[in-house]
Amino acid sequence: MDGMATPLQTVPDTLVLGAGGTLGIAWLRGLITGIEEGSGLDLRRCEYFVGTSAGAYVAAYLAAGHRAGEAGGDPGETPDAGAELPPDPDGEPGALAALRRVGLEGGRLAATAAAPLMPLALAASRPPGAVARAAALA
Repeated sequence: MDGMATPLQTVPDTLVLGAGGTLGIAWLRGLITGIEEGSGLDLRRCEYFVGTSAGAYVAAYLAAGHRAGEAGGDPGETPDAGAELPPDPDGEPGALAALRRVGLEGGRLAATAAAPLMPLALAASRPPGAVARAAALA
């Protein structure tokens, strides 16, 4: 398209949202509402959400099944506890799909966080002489 941006046609795998405090929350909610209305996409269907500060707030709101532009998404307000995610395209109920995503992502994050510590844990389980030799050779 000669350098022109193509319109969003499919839901992205990951939605990354930035910071901005209370004003950032309002801005992100307005932007997401505009994108959804203009493209017909439902960004609540993203597989992963990443956010910092305001972005984390809006990401959590979307992951909980709420539309960015619906009432009740202001800081300090409690969203409707009875709100359900729409059904997953695979037929899985929305809340169950969300719990499955949270569990899978939590496990992946735990493994990622523990990975740098694995060499230390493995070294600690060796006999004392092996640890000293490995340290000297390193």
